[in-house]
Amino acid sequence: MKNKVQIQALSLLVQLQQKACSSKNEENFSFHVVNETYSLIQYRQAILWYGETINPHIVAISGLPSPDRQAPMMQWLKKICQHQHMQAHEQCYIFSKQAVPKTLQRHWQEWLPEHALWLPLYQGERKIGGLLFVRQEAWQEADHILLEQLQPTYSAAWCMHLGQQTHQWRHVLHRLLGTPKKKMFLLLLVFTLLWIPIRQSALAPAQVKALHATVIRAPLDGIIDQVHVEPNEVVQKNTLLFSLDDVEIRARLSVAIKELAMLNARYQQAVQQAARDDKQKRSMVMLRAQASQKKTEVQFLQDMLQRLAIRASQPGIAIFSDPDAWTGRPVQMGERLLMIADPKKTELKMQLAVGDSLIFSENSEVSLFLNMNPLEAIPARLYYYSYQAINDESDALSYELRAHFDAGVTPPRIGLRGTAKIYGQKVPIIYYLFRRPLAAARQWLGW
Repeated sequence: MKNKVQIQALSLLVQLQQKACSSKNEENFSFHVVNETYSLIQYRQAILWYGETINPHIVAISGLPSPDRQAPMMQWLKKICQHQHMQAHEQCYIFSKQAVPKTLQRHWQEWLPEHALWLPLYQGERKIGGLLFVRQEAWQEADHILLEQLQPTYSAAWCMHLGQQTHQWRHVLHRLLGTPKKKMFLLLLVFTLLWIPIRQSALAPAQVKALHATVIRAPLDGIIDQVHVEPNEVVQKNTLLFSLDDVEIRARLSVAIKELAMLNARYQQAVQQAARDDKQKRSMVMLRAQASQKKTEVQFLQDMLQRLAIRASQPGIAIFSDPDAWTGRPVQMGERLLMIADPKKTELKMQLAVGDSLIFSENSEVSLFLNMNPLEAIPARLYYYSYQAINDESDALSYELRAHFDAGVTPPRIGLRGTAKIYGQKVPIIYYLFRRPLAAARQWLGW
């Protein structure tokens, strides 16, 4: 029985080696390695890692057609593979959560089982990558022996495909360049083309904003009782927009009116008795002052009652959020409630990242590509460029730019978003291509 198991394992080993050597390309090889090795040793997941310093990355992962390199798990696995690739082990070895840096240990239980095994792959004596196998059960000595037998075959087959890619590129370059005279001619041609002037440009997220919009604020502290308009509804001057709750003010006004009536009655009584009693004359003066004060309070409360009805100060469209979110909400005096804007008077607001900033002159050309219609460019002209960078919505430093839409252009609806392309001065192609690398090199070298 034992001999039968050994023969079966040997047969699977030979089949895997043959398939690796007969794979047509790197994609076929990587799929075979991470998925079909399961027939020889049991594992939960296998990851093929390419560890060259120029472009280290996860090539393939079992059970997935192609790994999403931007996913959080892939980013974490990349760090795990980089750490194992730098280890001094030459043969396959077992490791666990305790063998990786503490910064990587906290996600281990979330994304990997307990036991892991690393199989380095070589090109000659140089490591080019490795295979990471993980499973819940502990690894056995037999697993080590079988994987060590696969190591030279997998390494040689992978190097063959990597070598084919390099050879193909060299062959294409040789055919393009041809003779030494042709190489010189192409070199001079490229050098000449690098000095052709082209226009610089920068891309920035943009939003259509209202121009000279009127802000409607809460006239006093209170609670929103009712919203009388809908978002983006056309309103006229003095249109009722919001109503604040009037229960408290009406109650205070009712009490003040009754107190005023009582003071007036007492004042009239004191006037009638003043002819016979000198004390009533002094009381009459005091009651008249109290009645005057109370009358002022009644007028004040009546004025506050009228201010509870918030009305539009100009015609336009009402710009605010969901009405249901405002109903029953407490507001403070001066708090912004909505804006009223003329839909025909709009401007373009842009947030240009500090790293993308260029020298823009006043009246520079701007093209807006809306997210809802990215194929159509809406022309505009730059009129404002902030001197100081501020934090934008994504908490990144950026400059604020503003532009007017060209005359004769139908302005987009207020609130629409898109990407703006701002055009700058003309510069040689070589400057256009190497501006960013030179700026990064200057910062890194401290020039």
